[in-house]
Amino acid sequence: MSIRRLVFLLAVSVVTAFATTTDELELIVGSGSTAVTAVVTASGGCSGIPGTVDGCSDLTIVVASPSLIDVQSAPSTTPPPPFAPFGGWTISSEEGSSYSPLLAPYGIDIGSLQATCEPGGPCTTNPLEVLYSATSFGVYEPQNAFVTSYTGNVVGGTGTTTTETAWFDNNNNLFAETNEIGSVTLTPTISSGSAIGGSVAAVPPYSLTLDDVFTSPGTGSSYSIDGDIIAPVPEPAALVLFGTVVAFCASRLRRHLRS
Repeated sequence: MSIRRLVFLLAVSVVTAFATTTDELELIVGSGSTAVTAVVTASGGCSGIPGTVDGCSDLTIVVASPSLIDVQSAPSTTPPPPFAPFGGWTISSEEGSSYSPLLAPYGIDIGSLQATCEPGGPCTTNPLEVLYSATSFGVYEPQNAFVTSYTGNVVGGTGTTTTETAWFDNNNNLFAETNEIGSVTLTPTISSGSAIGGSVAAVPPYSLTLDDVFTSPGTGSSYSIDGDIIAPVPEPAALVLFGTVVAFCASRLRRHLRS
């Protein structure tokens, strides 16, 4: 590799690291024109997906920072229940956060998500889908370098499940489910899991998306979960090798400049 080529690669890395990040949270219950939906932006804005029922009035939204969105069901004016259900689901807490353009301590995270299928609601036939997505990640990752983890507590009868599927998109589009990292399913008897994947390399800038689906065959099912996408820290030997290469290139650069 020539010195000129090395400098070019370093310049590209610097530009990528300062790309503009966008993150959004999306909630969906049902399908078609009767689906209840809400798309929440990092600025606190909310709108329904065109052609569906706008569920924003059923939510309370708090944006703690440009990279942390907190959503819950809006307080009910006539208890019980204490919250107005979103399409038959009570969401007592839901946080989406991002470290874009970095991947440490994680890339994106859906945390503290607590949801309950309310009695008498349509939640037994309409699963709750929660998606969180962020763009402009600036760290190159080779094939099969991402890890998605899913942990939590699921309470309910047979068939009560929640499945998280993680994705990345080299076109850097929000909610794009292009390259699957993997999926993890939790049940009342399975409380954690992880998956490693990525069939191609992730080339900056790219987006990450978590897609969590909650299925309840009976009312009263409840969920308390956390999920994320990370990239493992390189092994010490790999870091030593990288440092040796950088030192060698720096030495070549100094000799080049002296000549």
